[in-house]
Amino acid sequence: FKRGFVWTSRNTNSTSPSALYTETAPPLPSPPSSLLNNALYAKTIKDLGDAIKVETPFDIDAFEAHLVDHPNRAFVASVLKGLREGFWPFDEGEWEAEEREYKGNFVKEDVDVEAIRAFRDKELDAGRWSPPVDVDPGKLPPGMKLSPLFVVWQKGKARVITDHSASGINDGIPRESAKVRYDDMRPFGRALREARAANGDRALITFKSDVASAFLNLAAHPLFQIRQAVSIDGVIHIVRRLVFGNRASPRCWCAVSGLLCWVAIRKFEIESLHVYMDDFFGIDFDGNVVFYRGKYRPANQARLLEFWDAIKCPWEEKKQEHGQCLQIIGLYVEINRGAVSLSPDAVAALVAAIDTFLTSPDRKAPLRVWQRLAGHINWALNVLPWGRPALCEVYRKMAGKSQPIASLFLNREVVEELSWFKEVLGSSLGVSFVTEGCWDDSEADAVFWTDASLRLGMAFVCNGHGYFYPLEPCPPTVSIDIFFLEMVAILSAISYVASLP
Repeated sequence: FKRGFVWTSRNTNSTSPSALYTETAPPLPSPPSSLLNNALYAKTIKDLGDAIKVETPFDIDAFEAHLVDHPNRAFVASVLKGLREGFWPFDEGEWEAEEREYKGNFVKEDVDVEAIRAFRDKELDAGRWSPPVDVDPGKLPPGMKLSPLFVVWQKGKARVITDHSASGINDGIPRESAKVRYDDMRPFGRALREARAANGDRALITFKSDVASAFLNLAAHPLFQIRQAVSIDGVIHIVRRLVFGNRASPRCWCAVSGLLCWVAIRKFEIESLHVYMDDFFGIDFDGNVVFYRGKYRPANQARLLEFWDAIKCPWEEKKQEHGQCLQIIGLYVEINRGAVSLSPDAVAALVAAIDTFLTSPDRKAPLRVWQRLAGHINWALNVLPWGRPALCEVYRKMAGKSQPIASLFLNREVVEELSWFKEVLGSSLGVSFVTEGCWDDSEADAVFWTDASLRLGMAFVCNGHGYFYPLEPCPPTVSIDIFFLEMVAILSAISYVASLP
């Protein structure tokens, strides 16, 4: 019900799961020998010359020096090899399959075209894209692949995606291989709880630090670089780094970020540090600051940045934040109040989204708008789990629908449920990481078992006594929801125990 946002004193391991995973993770893969030994692909790489480059801003030797005593030598070696020789994003190497037709970039608006051009210029200046290569788009050399680009706009900022799904590249990467272990608010909540419990009334702060450019710091293996061709204004470039849009880019990056977190915890004693993709976050005492790089910062954050500088891990000043109330991976952490919620801006944005939906012209909205709003609300339910009834009718209306542009009518039930959710959003928001959230069965005053059947009835059992309510046969024109019956059985058990002296 609370999606894991429940913490207890019995679980005291608050170390970053991402960092711990590096101690047991399997090594990252190298290119299949069938590709490495392919003379045609080797010739393509040779003919492209300086268009193919393996570079990274990291000081790999300095990074390696911090990892000499890491227990998982094979994993560490594979990550360092990726930094030196380029990462292989788990492609299984079946390149002889039928090629998909390249139909150009997915852009409709002039603003998207300009965003892609601006991104190209930025990547060229940074050396992450090659200069134009002399290749005929209609007759690509062996192994080369063109992928379309498209733009996603977030808060007025363009993010250019290289669509490896549309080009078929992602088809060669197993979904299982691309799975990533992230530190979300669930494990960090344990660290927050432990810090709050250990320090009484002493004021604490949280901090977060962002690595600049994430995937773009990691070179793709030369063999994979020839798969990462893109075309803009009829000119082809080779993308030398891992890209947004490749299925396994997050897995490769998180191998690096997990080791960054491991070193920071083990060597720099930032025990509270956690990481989610390129966002690192941790805890410190309020007022425990040091002067580093022109600013007073929490001591733990300063040590993290000092480590990053030592290995030339890129970061930007504007992405280094701290405070008693801080937004971390989309959630608002109030460490001294002991709560995780949504920021006022996030609440306002969600209320505005609901208002826009409820005032849809003719009380109709396309399915994709319904889905977008449901996803937005579903995210908020992480810190407002008792708001879940607000989506019941929304999901019921969307059930069985698949046409994104098909309009659905906003009926009275949908309007009432979303209006209720909007009203309670501001006053009921937040989950506490201080109070006990779960307990053992042995601690319960009474244990009930409940069940329901569409044909027979409902029942609950407690202390060796059973209580059963039979159902009469239902008319064929009446539909009964089994979940409703199960809920009634649970409520009956609660009502019973509440009536006991």
